Amino acid sequence: MLIINDSDVTRNIEKTFHIRLAKLPIQRIFVHMGRHKLAYKLKKPNKHYKYWRYTLSNDPKGRYISARTKVKYEADRIAREAYERSLLSLKERCPTLSEYSANFFILGECKISQRKAAAGKEYAEDMLKVKRGHLLNYLLPEFGMMRLYAITLKDYEDWRNKLDLSNSTKNGITSTFNVILKEALRDEYLEKHPLENVERLSKQAEHSRDILTLAEFKTLRSE
Repeated sequence: MLIINDSDVTRNIEKTFHIRLAKLPIQRIFVHMGRHKLAYKLKKPNKHYKYWRYTLSNDPKGRYISARTKVKYEADRIAREAYERSLLSLKERCPTLSEYSANFFILGECKISQRKAAAGKEYAEDMLKVKRGHLLNYLLPEFGMMRLYAITLKDYEDWRNKLDLSNSTKNGITSTFNVILKEALRDEYLEKHPLENVERLSKQAEHSRDILTLAEFKTLRSE
C-alpha cells in the first residue's frame, strides 16, 4: 500500500505556486490563478454580528448579508452559491441589443440624449441621426438578437474587420456601440464593458477611404 503524507503534498503545492493554499479561503485562490476580482468577500462574526457575513462583487450597493452560520467554510459555500445565482439572475433579465436600444438616438425619447442635455452636453440632431444610422444599418443586423452579456470584443472586432467601409466610419460605429454598452453597464445589465479595450483604427492606413463616401453618408443618415 502506498501511503502519501498530506503535509508533504501541501508543501509541494505551496512550493510550486508560492502560496499557502491551506491558509487561503477558496475565493482568494482564484486571484492567484489569474482572476483580478473576488466574486465575494467574507466578514467574520464579532460582538455586533454573531454570524459570518458576505458581500457580492456585483452588488452595486456593497451590502453585507448574513450567512446564518458561525462556520467559515459553510459561509464560504453559501456566499459562492449566492454569487452563482446572482449571475444566473443577471443573464435571465438581460435584454437583447435590439430590445435595449429600441429608442436610442431618437430625438425626445433617448434617455442618453436627455441626460446629456440636462448636463449641458446635448447631442446635435444631426449626430443623433448618424448614430441612429449606425445602430439600425450596422449594429442591429449583426448583434440585434444577442443578449448584451453575450457580446464579446473578439466578435465585434472580427465583424468590424469584414466591413467594406472607411476606417473613419468604422470608428464612428465603434463609438456608437461604446455609448450603448456604457449605458447597459450603467443600468447594471453588464458587469464589465466588452469593448473597453477596443482599438480605434488609423485613418492614415487608407488615404483614399478616410472620408465618407456619398453612399455611406446616406446610409448613416437613413432611419
